[in-house]
Amino acid sequence: KSMPQLSKNSVQILDGAVTLTKRDNSSAWQARYKVGDSWIRVTTKTKDLKEAKAFAHDSYLEAKFKSKNNQPIVSKRFDAIARLTKKKMEVALRAKQCKKVYADYVRVIDKYLIPFFGSHYITNISYALIERYSYWLNEQFGRTASASAMNTHNSALNKIFEEAMLHNYMTKAQIPQLINKGRKTERRPDFTLEEYKQLI
Repeated sequence: KSMPQLSKNSVQILDGAVTLTKRDNSSAWQARYKVGDSWIRVTTKTKDLKEAKAFAHDSYLEAKFKSKNNQPIVSKRFDAIARLTKKKMEVALRAKQCKKVYADYVRVIDKYLIPFFGSHYITNISYALIERYSYWLNEQFGRTASASAMNTHNSALNKIFEEAMLHNYMTKAQIPQLINKGRKTERRPDFTLEEYKQLI
């Protein structure tokens, strides 16, 4: 098969490693290249060809560097990964192929995690942001969240981070340390000291 002919709205740079395309006069140039087994598409955010070439050149070299150093080439927004994780859990719940606690994770993802972290890139979730989430959660509850509730939130977060790693959107080293400053719930002792003495 012969190579497809490039249209007048397509330009190649770096010996054909990167292809720049533009759909019409009003749109910005798009860059497309392959790193490892992955095809990457990025917008150069400019209609100027010279600027687009420079952007695509830098983007390609950065992607090659990341690939060589086992870093994720593409990062995704938190909400995209969270929705994917939620969908998998919902399928497992319907098929009764998972723990019932998954229903709690789905609720937490929808009601708290996506509203708070949604617009952040998954690789940009830092310890400081996790700490802010902890304070925000207490405001939502109107009290300090229990340690048990925080465990549920942390487990749901971990499921999302696991999904991101599965798709190479983040590395294990990029997962922030999670926080549990929840209040301990008071539990009544099984027996009073007097009852224990009587039993003995």
